Amino acid sequence: MATNDFKPFATGAGANVTSQADWESLPALPTGFTAGKASSAQVNKALRQPSTIAAMVGQFIANANLDALDNGDLDTLVENFTNSLIANLG
Repeated sequence: MATNDFKPFATGAGANVTSQADWESLPALPTGFTAGKASSAQVNKALRQPSTIAAMVGQFIANANLDALDNGDLDTLVENFTNSLIANLG
């Protein structure tokens, strides 16, 4: 069984995250947070978005029976992603 080390963050019911509407109107969205200015809900939202996509890509790789490991080996991750595209999409 293939391994997917990439897990989504703050996806549970009632997760402490900023609403999508508030996120899209957040002044810090284009420029980033200023020191001491981000609420935990805003930081959680910022972490949830990329971690969810990373988890989805990792699962796509694992569905092709290839490992998606969080070990810093970008070359192997790219190779496994490419091979998973071939395996999953024909």
